[in-house]
Amino acid sequence: TERRPESDGSSITQCLCLKLYYQEDELEGGGACTECDDGAICPGFDSERGVNAKPFPRGGFWTDPDHPLEFRSCAEGFCVGGTNFTCAEDHDESMEKNRLCMRVAQGSVNIGGYYFGCPGEYQDTISWVFSLVVIGVVVTLFFLVNNFLCSYVPIDVFFKNVRLLAIGSSFQLKWHSNLSPFFLFFRLALFDVDMAQPNCIIEWTFTQQFYIQLVLPGFMSSLYFAPYLYKRFAKYIDIGKLVKVPHLTPTEDVLGATLNQAIGSSVGILMVCYPSFITVILSAMRCEAFKGTGTTAHGEALFLSIDPNIACYDKDHTVMFVIALLCLPIAALSPLFVGLVVVRGLQNKKLHLEEWLDRFGGLYQQYETHYLFWESLFMFKVFLLVVIQVFVADNPLAQVFISMGIHLAALAAHFFARPYLQKHVNMLESAMLS
Repeated sequence: TERRPESDGSSITQCLCLKLYYQEDELEGGGACTECDDGAICPGFDSERGVNAKPFPRGGFWTDPDHPLEFRSCAEGFCVGGTNFTCAEDHDESMEKNRLCMRVAQGSVNIGGYYFGCPGEYQDTISWVFSLVVIGVVVTLFFLVNNFLCSYVPIDVFFKNVRLLAIGSSFQLKWHSNLSPFFLFFRLALFDVDMAQPNCIIEWTFTQQFYIQLVLPGFMSSLYFAPYLYKRFAKYIDIGKLVKVPHLTPTEDVLGATLNQAIGSSVGILMVCYPSFITVILSAMRCEAFKGTGTTAHGEALFLSIDPNIACYDKDHTVMFVIALLCLPIAALSPLFVGLVVVRGLQNKKLHLEEWLDRFGGLYQQYETHYLFWESLFMFKVFLLVVIQVFVADNPLAQVFISMGIHLAALAAHFFARPYLQKHVNMLESAMLS
């Protein structure tokens, strides 16, 4: 510190902060000088205004402009910083209304981390058409991945491991920008609805992501069941008799085969959506404190970690929290449910039956007899990795080391068991785990 000009420096209120220091108690007069945060720039005393200047964030850091007491690192390219406390052009301009600059600005669209200007004005016809086309393309890709690619065991194994890579890519490490195209592909394999944010027509937040991600498996399953419902209705009204083309009326065998196919595809969708389903459930439960804006003893307020623009335990978040709490047992026990399905089929000697294979074959038919439960172990590994992703987010190095331990254990178990029927699939799994 130094004393204020024309004063004897006999009181703390007559002290001025040097460069790299600021006044935490009273940012514009009085109080002790505090060393500048690593993410801040502290000009010290402002001779023109006659006050100690408040700190402002460096590029790549965020703070609340009204309470610049805490400087947090932003995702790469999100925060501009400076004396105007600005976010990047595509992320709304003011840090005051956009914590960590995570919200995308109206007029911009985020597709897998790539930002584009909307083709028209916000919510106009062109923007609606553009957004619906993008959503349609993404849903179509989801169907292609689930229907065609995952029908082959080697490709299914490949995409399973890609989904694990997608979880790892969400760790808050300093990833090189050249990896962005791979991360986009990972999120597509993960069926993450957040990969294509329709910011041209709505203000996209975690609230929309939460509800859409939860209903996505049911929505896609309903599309798989649509042919069965149509055929059931056609049989009920005897459409062949109505149009005088008898073979148009489905037989019971055709109805049974269609139902089995719909159930099998729905089971596949549930398995593919499982990581994203767990992620939104757990993310709705994790809050963190931000200094300077709350009414607690430490002046802190709680906001969602995944979207810090949503206040924790307000009306909207409370609804999400309750829903997540109700869904958590389903998510946590899903590996057990899958194992029980296989055990039931084994006990009733149904695993080899065509009906059981069409419905649940994707859970076990690719494995050796002694390892029919292997899919449950994979799901349990996914659950553990998502828990690390969400609740150890403040410590990326710990995320890396814990996840490495899980992968090494999985690799050792794979080398011991070699659970797949086909040798080349075991080799592929070994390579992917390595």
